[in-house]
Amino acid sequence: MHKVLYLDTNSFLQLRDLKDLAWTELIPGVKAVDLVVARAVIDELDKHKVGTNQRRRDRSRAALRLIDAASEAESRSIVLREAPVRVVLSIAPRRRVDYESLGLDAAEPDDRLVGAAATHEGAEIMSHDSGPRVTARDLSILAHSPPEGWLLPPERSDDQRKLAEAERRIKQLQDAKADVRIEVLGAEDDGKVVARRLIPPPLPPAVANRLTARLIRLHPPVDLPSAGTGLNAQLRLAGGQAFGEPTIRRYYEDRNQWELEVQRWTSILDRHVARRTSEVKVRFGLDNVGASSAENLIVELETDEELSLLADDEDADGLLGSLTPPSPPEPPKVRPSFDITDVGLSLAQPVPRRDPTAMSWIDRPRFGASRASYGCEDFRPGRKYEDVALAFRSTEAGGGLVRIEASANHMPARAVEVQIRFEDASVEWTDERVLAALPPDVAEAVRAEFS
Repeated sequence: MHKVLYLDTNSFLQLRDLKDLAWTELIPGVKAVDLVVARAVIDELDKHKVGTNQRRRDRSRAALRLIDAASEAESRSIVLREAPVRVVLSIAPRRRVDYESLGLDAAEPDDRLVGAAATHEGAEIMSHDSGPRVTARDLSILAHSPPEGWLLPPERSDDQRKLAEAERRIKQLQDAKADVRIEVLGAEDDGKVVARRLIPPPLPPAVANRLTARLIRLHPPVDLPSAGTGLNAQLRLAGGQAFGEPTIRRYYEDRNQWELEVQRWTSILDRHVARRTSEVKVRFGLDNVGASSAENLIVELETDEELSLLADDEDADGLLGSLTPPSPPEPPKVRPSFDITDVGLSLAQPVPRRDPTAMSWIDRPRFGASRASYGCEDFRPGRKYEDVALAFRSTEAGGGLVRIEASANHMPARAVEVQIRFEDASVEWTDERVLAALPPDVAEAVRAEFS
């Protein structure tokens, strides 16, 4: 039920992994196998690990890693498998071998293997070669030959390896092309992208006034030091320690004007939300699943007559209005002294090189445009890039269409068409979708008003 087998070198080089072998096929009924590695085998594996044969080199190194792990264990063994047969790999104990009395030659690796097994009571040998098996039987040591099914497939000849490598390179060249796939993200179950306009009720005047006051308090005025009058005032002005009355007055006039703009903005915040959430956003991803770069990648966007393209959020702010309240005026600053060395340093700065992987507009959409394109010089294999196609409703129809196409040198063009469904939703100010659309400080103020 338990066997101790001394392995030869080919057990590691020519057989499938020891943990995967059907040991009951070799020894019927066996429950545990202790596979022992003699020093002679370790020496042979050390020679093969730097040889020219790749398979033998790789398998020798893998075997030596296992042997190293076993030698570091306290028991000088490691378990390769627990069931259905327990398989343990261990290092042969160091024992003195009387080669002469056994009729063995210590210079022969096979005889050294048999000699090590002869000093281990009850040990047997497994070898693919007949020489060690015959020698072992001469010494009344049971010897086994591994079944043919345990052997690895025959190694290819040099000519076969060269032919396979040539075929691999030809296929690599054939496959070395870009393939940029397009995936639409965030579509509904029916495959359409929903552009949902949120329509909250107008703010009651009292609420709008309180919201205005909250937003103004977020940006308190700066207390500007006054230079006063007289000679000392001129010195303070010249030294940048204070400001003249015209400058201070202009700053507070700008503040007053800004407060009026915030009040006007707040009074029609419901319209800002409705207009801005009417923006159509089509999220999509580009993925180069090919084996080479997509050179001169061009991404073309096109809409039907129900939609018009936008370049970015800044353009959307200008067209649809911004959900960010007006910014307060910047307080005046002391004019910095002019240093000619600053100019010299600035002129000495190198011109930054253009990043070939950066996306940039080729045909930036203008107001009312239905076509636009952008791209990069080098869209590398494995690269993933996500973007949003922005558009707004040109009509009050129930839907529209956005077409996205990606093309590059030596690459078939890919395109997807995205159906857009327009929906209007009457919502309360506490609706999380409304709060998520607002800037954090505005959302916090609105939440405070309606909580």
